[in-house]
Amino acid sequence: MTVGQRKPSIQPRPTKASMLRTQKQPTSSTPSPAESKTPKTTPVSKSTVKSAEPTEGVKAFMAQQRARLAVVKQPKGLREEEPQVVPKSSKVMTGAQRYHVDPNSVVVDFSSSGDAWYDVEELTKFIAGDNQITEIDERLGKEFAALKQIDFRVNKLKSLPDTIELLQNLTSVLLPYNEFEDVPSVLFKLKSLKELDMSHNHLHQISLPDTPESSIEHLDLSHNTIKDIHISNDTAVKSLVKLNLSHNKIEQLPEAILHATKLQELQVGQNRLRVLFKGEIMLPSLVRLYASDNQLTQISTSSIDLPKLVEVSLGNNRMTEEGMIHLRGAPNVLTLDISSNKLQDIPLAAIVCLTHLQRLDIRANDIHQLPCELGQFEELKTIHLEGNPMRVTSSMTHLIESLRSKFKSQQQESKVNEQTDGSIDDDGTTFDKDKNEKDMNDTQSQKQKVDIAKKLIMSNKQLKELPEEDLDFSNQTIPGTVLLDHNLLSTIPSSLGCISEFLVKIDLDYNCIEQFSLTIEGMVFPNLKSLKLSQNRMKQLTATGESSFPHLEELVLNNNLLTSLPENMASILPELKTLSISSNKLDNISIDMFGKKLEILNLSNNDIGYLPPELSTITTLKELAVFGNRFRVPRPAIVDQGTRAVLEFLRHRSVALIDNKTFEDIHFLTNINSGYKVLFLSLSCVLLQPMPTIGHHDKTIKVIAKEARTGKQFRLEYTNKKITGNGSFGVVYQTRLIETNEEAAIKKVLQDRRFKNRELQIMRLVDHPNVCQLKSYFYNQVENKEDEVYLNLVMEYVPDTLYKATRYYAKAKQHMPMILVQVYMYQVLRSLAYIHSLGICHRDIKPQNILLNPATGICKMCDFGSAKILVPGEPNVSYICSRYYRAPELIFGATNYTLSIDTWSTGCVMAELILGQPFFPGESGIDQLVEIIKILGTPSKQEIAAMNASYVEHRFPQIKRQALSKIFTTATVEAVDLLTRMLQYHPQQRITPIEALCHPFFDPIRDPNTRLPDGKSLPPVLNFTREELSIRPDLIRRLVPPHAEPELLSRGIDIHNFEPIPLEQLKISPSAI
Repeated sequence: MTVGQRKPSIQPRPTKASMLRTQKQPTSSTPSPAESKTPKTTPVSKSTVKSAEPTEGVKAFMAQQRARLAVVKQPKGLREEEPQVVPKSSKVMTGAQRYHVDPNSVVVDFSSSGDAWYDVEELTKFIAGDNQITEIDERLGKEFAALKQIDFRVNKLKSLPDTIELLQNLTSVLLPYNEFEDVPSVLFKLKSLKELDMSHNHLHQISLPDTPESSIEHLDLSHNTIKDIHISNDTAVKSLVKLNLSHNKIEQLPEAILHATKLQELQVGQNRLRVLFKGEIMLPSLVRLYASDNQLTQISTSSIDLPKLVEVSLGNNRMTEEGMIHLRGAPNVLTLDISSNKLQDIPLAAIVCLTHLQRLDIRANDIHQLPCELGQFEELKTIHLEGNPMRVTSSMTHLIESLRSKFKSQQQESKVNEQTDGSIDDDGTTFDKDKNEKDMNDTQSQKQKVDIAKKLIMSNKQLKELPEEDLDFSNQTIPGTVLLDHNLLSTIPSSLGCISEFLVKIDLDYNCIEQFSLTIEGMVFPNLKSLKLSQNRMKQLTATGESSFPHLEELVLNNNLLTSLPENMASILPELKTLSISSNKLDNISIDMFGKKLEILNLSNNDIGYLPPELSTITTLKELAVFGNRFRVPRPAIVDQGTRAVLEFLRHRSVALIDNKTFEDIHFLTNINSGYKVLFLSLSCVLLQPMPTIGHHDKTIKVIAKEARTGKQFRLEYTNKKITGNGSFGVVYQTRLIETNEEAAIKKVLQDRRFKNRELQIMRLVDHPNVCQLKSYFYNQVENKEDEVYLNLVMEYVPDTLYKATRYYAKAKQHMPMILVQVYMYQVLRSLAYIHSLGICHRDIKPQNILLNPATGICKMCDFGSAKILVPGEPNVSYICSRYYRAPELIFGATNYTLSIDTWSTGCVMAELILGQPFFPGESGIDQLVEIIKILGTPSKQEIAAMNASYVEHRFPQIKRQALSKIFTTATVEAVDLLTRMLQYHPQQRITPIEALCHPFFDPIRDPNTRLPDGKSLPPVLNFTREELSIRPDLIRRLVPPHAEPELLSRGIDIHNFEPIPLEQLKISPSAI
């Protein structure tokens, strides 16, 4: 066996077989040094190899172990501890996580190896972490001279043997989580030591001796109780690259640290520092500085020079703007954390030189407003500002772009002021300094000095009007910004007219402005760039006449009640670049509303049902936020990818606009330019591929469709007239059927293979007077796009919705007559009782999905795109149903809900009809739950368990239930009682639709003398079907008044001899969908 092929370094205790082999092995003389250095490839005969002679230390060690083995016996049932055998190439010995009390208890017998194992392979790493070792044997330093790393973390060491000094090859000593009270001085005698970790010990005072040999680069003394650090001179820290002193009790950093020229990272967080650096400092290599959670009031008492510093953390201190002024000496900072410092303003004077700043953290301060000067940082990407007394609902990109736009505008206007000496005439002309004195005196009253950066702060003063005396700037400069947020203003103050031409920004957030006009008579703001009107409960935005804001670039209307925008807004605000209308009630938008200079458009959290593909034609658009709306095309997965993905999707769909054009439009195009005739001729392929077509002429479209009931194919001819609404998954067109000459609606739905669309199957099965009837259907696809298949549902046409009826009365500031509420809700409950009897859950009941014919008063349920047959025991998605109408169990994430979620939604619809606005508004599930609890009180544990048992242990604030009679002051007692029964936390305690029809609230419906407000008779709402009466035969006498019996009898329904249909026969099998 060759020298290189000797047995492994660590052997287990000898067995009988191994002892026999050792005894049979012939002896030989000790090999000469020349022989011991024989290459591994040179063969050596067995007889010539002699065992290496162990040293006296090893002999003593072996004798001691043999003596122990003679007396100590291994207890029964305990496994003998064996050292881990590792390959020679690793040069590592590990005894980690063996929980040895002392190294001497590690019994290792190498007598069977025949050679001194440490002569065979030199050990470079000794790992004994996660034990309970209290002392290290001094032989560690004597016998393992080649060690480069020792790791004794998580033990109970208090000192190191002096023989450690012999390990001059050591580069890493890891001793965290021990019980050292001082750094062993022997460690500073190790010339090669690069890394020393003594964190999580009991160190009190540190003294780093002046040792020229010290070469420590990484020193970790964190998580101790160090108060003072004594360093004799700079040589002790000359090699330091990383120093961690965090989580101690240090009150002042030693001066020598401030001259560590190689130091790249300094961590001193969680200490008691008041001043970070005293005196001038120069750390040319420092890259990261962490000094959070101290008592710092200033960074340095003198100038600093930190040319490579890129990351600074000063959070949770007592810093002021003056205390950070010396940050100017670190011009390359990329990340600055000054959170939790009670700052009232951004320290612009301190950070103005940080030209490369990318991330700024100002959380948990007392900052009311972001200065536009932050826009000068061209590389700025993120500003964290949570926990300040300001509300910013826009996205980060929007925020930063807005700051840059304002800063750019301020620079431009400052240049104008400098060129004209800051003098502005009433008509916008400037004064020349060279004008004669007479002219200057004549116009003295007509000119004012303007300071664009100056602010007139009138926030939070409970103002109902802005006093003119507050706008007297005869002896001082006029501010460019007026802050009027958090007041009681009902419109823009007319007193601003005296300085309107000088203003650049007006903030009217958090006021009481319910209606706002962009064309204010007799008032123009020619230089206004930014107008904020968020949180005003604004219901109407108008624009009639000449614009009062011709150069407005930013308009913020977040968190209002707007349902529409002016159609001519693009012409009224031609310079608009940023428009934010998040969290309103917009249900429809058009491309004509937006100008061609728009860069940021925020339409998130509205009720928009259709996103115009023409938005992709706004070439300047950089950010588009549309999440949280009703539309389902584009899909949420695309919306979540951001602006680029949404615009790309809309560009892709814009080709389909040709498909949506009427033939009248295209015929008009052919008259303008003969080149469009090609487009006209190719249109038949776009419209009807791959469906069989008969052709078309004039305005008539011909397709092959199928009858809804029988599925029989027939030729459908219709005229394509106009878009009349937006469904969940597509667009609804109003058409006229040629054969019957009746109005119809065609709902065009993109078929997404990833989502199961049950709408067609369900609509083919339902048949009820208060459910929108499906007449026929057909498919088509866009040319050259086989994956874009559209389902076209041809349905009966109903002109309006309950949503529009509610808006009509809300705009007129009137309450809907109670008889109309009763008539409408009675029909909604009838349709709901019918589909529930079939086992169908609509899952999207809301005013927009209840069609209404205002001429007859007939209501019909529509949009079954979310409907499903609920099967007990089968899970369902919880993120269903539109916001404001979601049952609490859905907000709690329940997946085993029942048909009663529709009852809750219906109760919300009824409450909205009475109030004229949503009953439980909320921008998120949590917000909506808060609104519910504010009115219905905190749910009990039993109610929470019924909604979702996973939340039983969750603690909710204890809120007392409000009396609904105090909220619905115009409603009858019966109306309040019915709402109470529908809006129950416990799903099983909610009234069923068929029971609700029998409620006393609907007694006027059963009275033959009841009339509508216009004097007309009630619509036919008591024409029950046999299926409806079979749901609860015991309620027939209550449902059908005597005067309604003849109509039922004419259809063969005798309520006195009624035989109900078994409920099992009524229900639809899930396999049929």
